[in-house]
Amino acid sequence: MVVVTGLFLVLVACKVLWNLGVPYALAASGRAEGRGISLMPAVEWVALGLAAASAGVSEGARWIDDATIVAIGGGAAIVASYLHLVIAGMVVGWRRARRRPSA
Repeated sequence: MVVVTGLFLVLVACKVLWNLGVPYALAASGRAEGRGISLMPAVEWVALGLAAASAGVSEGARWIDDATIVAIGGGAAIVASYLHLVIAGMVVGWRRARRRPSA
């Protein structure tokens, strides 16, 4: 079960890394804000729930075998990544607005 838990945690980590990179990719692309991005938070929460469930079923004394640690640690990472996504997106939008010449 540790392998299954690890696979779900890798999926959560990949999505968290994606959330951390999106504002910077948008800033580098210079595209209009109207384009839109799907945030899909369900991907992380479902994967985290499955990771916590598989951790709860597994037996062992490691941190990956403790459903509470997996759920709290993963949940904190997800919330922090979305906070970063929103705050960095606001900063990027603010910087873009300051660069535009007034008409």
